[in-house]
Amino acid sequence: EVHSNKSYVTDDSASSQDGADYSETTTQVEGVDESDIVKTDGKHIYALADSTVRIIAPNSGKPRLVSTLNLPDGGEQYYHDMYLTGDRLVVMGSYYKSLGPSFDNGKIATMDLVAIETVTVLLFYDVSNPEKVELLGRLSQCGDYNSSRMIDGTVYVISNHSVRLNFMDKGEP
Repeated sequence: EVHSNKSYVTDDSASSQDGADYSETTTQVEGVDESDIVKTDGKHIYALADSTVRIIAPNSGKPRLVSTLNLPDGGEQYYHDMYLTGDRLVVMGSYYKSLGPSFDNGKIATMDLVAIETVTVLLFYDVSNPEKVELLGRLSQCGDYNSSRMIDGTVYVISNHSVRLNFMDKGEP
């Protein structure tokens, strides 16, 4: 179930779960959630920075780090934002994928073109136990991440697909 607010949350209209007051991501359209780098379920705060999601318990004004989720990196992945719905966390990112040069007799031809494309990736995690987060799956699509929205628990992703061409000099690996 996705919860959203019609407008900015005030002291009188804060959402509550199990009696705890908290505010959710401000949305432009009712029922349409927007991704962010910080999300909360009222019990925990999920904060995305670089290739890490930190899960924090507010602990009555004395925050406590519950766990740190290190996202797959490899030095080439960049994470943009995330969604939290129930006990599912969806993290969105992108990475570059080389389509490789063409070879002539085992050597890269002079001034050969190398195509590079961007791939958008979504990582799905089970956060029902924030101390032991589990990766459920991974989806990817060609194109550079542009935007996304979540409606009724379904994430819609928009990406721009284009192929970049880079020139390589003879002999470059």
